[in-house]
Amino acid sequence: MRDQSIFYNENVEHSVERVLTLSFFVKASQEKYGDKPLIMIYEGGYQLNEAIQKYLVSQKLFQQLVEDALFAGIMRANRYNVNQQFTLYERYTRKDVCRLLGWEKDVSSTVYGYRIRQNTCPIFVTYAKSGKIDQSINYQDRFINADTFQWFTRHNVKIGSKEVQAILAPQTTIQLFIKKNDDEGSDFYYFGEVKVDKNSLKEESFRVNDTTEPIVKMALHLKRSAQYDKYLLFEK
Repeated sequence: MRDQSIFYNENVEHSVERVLTLSFFVKASQEKYGDKPLIMIYEGGYQLNEAIQKYLVSQKLFQQLVEDALFAGIMRANRYNVNQQFTLYERYTRKDVCRLLGWEKDVSSTVYGYRIRQNTCPIFVTYAKSGKIDQSINYQDRFINADTFQWFTRHNVKIGSKEVQAILAPQTTIQLFIKKNDDEGSDFYYFGEVKVDKNSLKEESFRVNDTTEPIVKMALHLKRSAQYDKYLLFEK
């Protein structure tokens, strides 16, 4: 019987399988983790690989380390909402999001600001851009108030493009992740699900080097108003 205090669905099970078989990871990460699946999948169940089974039996310290890791993971999981994939105001990396969404592969290195996949669009915003940032990605994303976030697509995108239409599609769920600046590392705060205000859609011009390209600005309405202390983090 599964632990009722931990969020679970078939998507999660599939994600766990791909992580433990290493198939979720790019080749470099697979090599870092030993380049050998931790589990083998059999009809009706799973089995640890032979090396792990051997060390669990013969190495008391290894067994203790595994038990400690499992215990720490369960304790950490207790911080999160058991009813959904992401917990408001907890912090996630792009890789975390790819994994928790159950995506087949870790595509975090190519997500950049957002990615539309399997009817989900996670959006990642660095709120205070560095003064050294390339002007081609210096978008003016910002909170309008605690309920609304102003957001820009990538440049060279129009309202009629497949990308924008996929974002607007009723079956697409949009999740908003924000960090204050790059000094905070690779973790983003989760601000919840958002909906596009279609009346706010506006195609603007964006200057890239010596050329001008289209870009789409829109207002995103937060499903739950931003918590006051978290909202202040970005408005200071």
